[in-house]
Amino acid sequence: MDQKAAELDRALAAVRAQVPDDLFVEAEVYLKAAQWALRYGEFSSKASVDQTLAVLDTGLERAAQLAANKPAWPKKKGSFSRAYRSRIDGSAQPYALTISSYHTDDGPAEWLEVVLHDRDESLNEVAFLYAHDHVLVPYQDHQFIQLDIFGRGNNAYRWAGETDVWEALEKVKTQYHIDPVRIALRGFGMGGTGAWHLGLHSPESWAVVEASQGFVETEHYGQIPKPPPYVHIYDALDYAANAVELPIAAYAGEDSAERPGLQAFQQFLADQHYQFEGSNPAEDRVKLHLNFLIGPKTGYAWEPASRKLSTRFVERHQAPGSLELGRFRIATYTERYNHYSFLTIDQLSTPYQRAEINFGEDSRYVIDIKTQNISRFTLQGGPLANAFRVD
Repeated sequence: MDQKAAELDRALAAVRAQVPDDLFVEAEVYLKAAQWALRYGEFSSKASVDQTLAVLDTGLERAAQLAANKPAWPKKKGSFSRAYRSRIDGSAQPYALTISSYHTDDGPAEWLEVVLHDRDESLNEVAFLYAHDHVLVPYQDHQFIQLDIFGRGNNAYRWAGETDVWEALEKVKTQYHIDPVRIALRGFGMGGTGAWHLGLHSPESWAVVEASQGFVETEHYGQIPKPPPYVHIYDALDYAANAVELPIAAYAGEDSAERPGLQAFQQFLADQHYQFEGSNPAEDRVKLHLNFLIGPKTGYAWEPASRKLSTRFVERHQAPGSLELGRFRIATYTERYNHYSFLTIDQLSTPYQRAEINFGEDSRYVIDIKTQNISRFTLQGGPLANAFRVD
């Protein structure tokens, strides 16, 4: 295995200066994955040894294609791995794509689904690359592009893992004709936690979100009494008000540890006078495009009927894109997550305390803005207005 890794290292060195880095990195990632497995002894079974050898073979194949100036994978269909150069540390980071057989380079802008994986203690870059390069294309072909995120393993898509989502998405947008208002975000387990996090912190980025079996708060789920103030960056429950701007399918098994968090999320919005799809209408409540699903007699797994309902919800809300409301409310606890559409919250009066901005527009084109714990904000673009009222 060391000899094969050295062979790939030499093959890549020979082409490094001859090809653009955005192609080179898509061969380099195979060497990096194998080198890390060798360096840290990430071989739990014979299968992991075989997978590392297969990954090195794929790297050698791509290096040969680069040497011949005939890279084949950019035009590939089915499921396969790609990579980008991280702006965080300059490393090669993998992601995976499933490209429909219906895809054409000159076709209309396509629907994209971003998929976040569950926690897996055996997951490393070798396992991720191997799984996606050797998967069989499903019999029922996707009629959209699917982007699977590695996200640096098991960090619930926080910190560097969060940045990886945005960088992989940015790379795919340069490679394929993606419709910017038809991007869905889906995740299960740890991926569901990431979907809550990314969906509620950046609601304008997604047409629809599916968050399944993900935890939404730290104190009870993590059994951490009185967590420190900066946990507000982490807890999706604190950003529940941002669900007003976004269609969300939320799921938990009836017998799962994640169900209480989902119920707390639902109760928070109900207390704020919101109602949900499928609930009894009330005249004084604002209806949300938010569907709560509980899988009966189910633990940490999808209940089949709930999964069908959730998929149907995602498909139904794919086309409209982010909701364009005459009124909206955005909440945050930090300037790290401070943007929605034409609104940017530039400064909080007190960090790590709830900040909120309510934006309304009446029939006379008067913008009415009410703020809480906000000392500076910016409106750029957005609706025409005859006047502004701020607090």
